[in-house]
Amino acid sequence: MMGWTWKHVAEEVTLPQVQVLMQHWRLQPPMVVLAGRLCRYFGIEVSQPVQRAAATPQDALKEALAAGLPVAEGRPDDPMLDFLDL
Repeated sequence: MMGWTWKHVAEEVTLPQVQVLMQHWRLQPPMVVLAGRLCRYFGIEVSQPVQRAAATPQDALKEALAAGLPVAEGRPDDPMLDFLDL
């Protein structure tokens, strides 16, 4: 919505900054939100992108990597998790 990449958000944006931004958006929403509200008010249908579930876990990993999210496959190598017998 703001033109930021997932990598930028993960590395540069802090939770206090997100909280301040959300407070600001409550008072002054982003233009895309205002435009959508105006369209609905005037009866113009606003199409939403279709969200589909990934077909397989591998597809989900590929989509997350494409979005710049950190991903890991399998159980972490942590001796504290050995009691789970996974």
